[in-house]
Amino acid sequence: MGHQTPCCLTRSPLGESVFLPLKLDQENWKQEKCEEVSKRPGNTSHYRGPPSGREAPGVGGSVFRGACLPASILRADVELRCYGGGWRELEQVRRSCGWGVGSKNQLMHQEKVLIALLDAPQKTKLDSCHPDTEGLGRPKCCSLHLGILPLIVLALVFFSYGFVSHRSQELGDSEAETRMVYAQPKVLTPSRNDVLVLTPWLAPIIWEGTFNIDILNEQFRLQNTTVGLTVFAIKKYVVFLKLFLETAEQHFMVGHKVTYYVFTDRPADVPQVPLGAGRKLVVLTVRNYTRWQDVSMHRMEMISRFSEQRFLHEVDYLVCADVDMKFSDHVGVEILSALFGTLHPGFYSSSREAFTYERRPKSQAYIPRDEGDFYYMGAFFGGSVVEVHRLTKACHQAMVKDKANGIEAVWHDESHLNKYLLYHKPTKVLSPEYMWDQKLLGWPSVMKKLRYVAVPKNHQAIRNR
Repeated sequence: MGHQTPCCLTRSPLGESVFLPLKLDQENWKQEKCEEVSKRPGNTSHYRGPPSGREAPGVGGSVFRGACLPASILRADVELRCYGGGWRELEQVRRSCGWGVGSKNQLMHQEKVLIALLDAPQKTKLDSCHPDTEGLGRPKCCSLHLGILPLIVLALVFFSYGFVSHRSQELGDSEAETRMVYAQPKVLTPSRNDVLVLTPWLAPIIWEGTFNIDILNEQFRLQNTTVGLTVFAIKKYVVFLKLFLETAEQHFMVGHKVTYYVFTDRPADVPQVPLGAGRKLVVLTVRNYTRWQDVSMHRMEMISRFSEQRFLHEVDYLVCADVDMKFSDHVGVEILSALFGTLHPGFYSSSREAFTYERRPKSQAYIPRDEGDFYYMGAFFGGSVVEVHRLTKACHQAMVKDKANGIEAVWHDESHLNKYLLYHKPTKVLSPEYMWDQKLLGWPSVMKKLRYVAVPKNHQAIRNR
């Protein structure tokens, strides 16, 4: 296909000479003397070539060494739109390309335009300029075959795809070409009709039937996600740790990398539980406190401190859980988001007036009775390490202020958690499937699965010893 590079010497309506780069062959480039651009008195507008001796890139390793361009070409979207012709055609091209009239010292040296003007197939023979057919004695722009435009578009699409999918291209062939077969989502068929699945701020509420775990697992696997699970086993609460870890190995983030962070004052009592590949346990020794309320409230301080010192460098997400629980069904990457909270099983169907928020204005956890979305459980929350750090730091600082003012929120750290999530909306909300007490609440039909459940215990005996 005989494509022609732009080669034009004509005159604009103002009388300035207009040069487009003229390619000779693989080795040579036509070099016009820029002082010849205009001999008209008072017209000093011209292009002096790439500034500071720089060479603009050409095609196939060649370079553009100072061929003259019109000073009036200032836009980066000129592309390859010099179709050639006489006086009227030039005006049409100038209007369609958006060219303006040049003025003194306006130089055209944008790399994108130079590349676009030169981005034509290599030629071994120069197609010369011919006089126009109108008999006006002016040279005519050589026609640029329109067939080159699809080639340029194809090249740009290829480049864009390579840029956008850069991460995928770095993966092995088996990862980059993973094929999945699953039922097509139906826009007019809701996943659940019996429950709310989206908050007013467009955060999903996670129930069984609202997600495809195979799709999610693949997405998080490609991200090479590591999840940290924090748990506090202080004093006699260490007795719950073995069941917690064993059931987590069966149901929590199966197939993904997990680090268990066990905060305890009894490191020697931490049980040895076999862990799967890519999963490890880290024991973090902390002090205990006389009151269980203090243990609960200082959890925010510890998570905040270790998030900054350690977790930010080791994991992508943090899940903060109570130890006196067990996993009884799948809990996976469907819960992961920038910030998530879990609906309290005792209040998920209640009005805001019934929520046990802190109602005393003196407390930093205070929430008025006409405010509130949901009541969140303090036993299961999380998100990205950055967001969990912000949450726990804010809650800890609020509790420090309360202590200085001689007040303690009604439900301690959980009260402050609810205040934070009211004004910093979670990006995902977990249904009560992820926090349930079957002994107290039974198993209502709306709960298709019970995933994380309370372990029967004597609170009085455990908390105070």
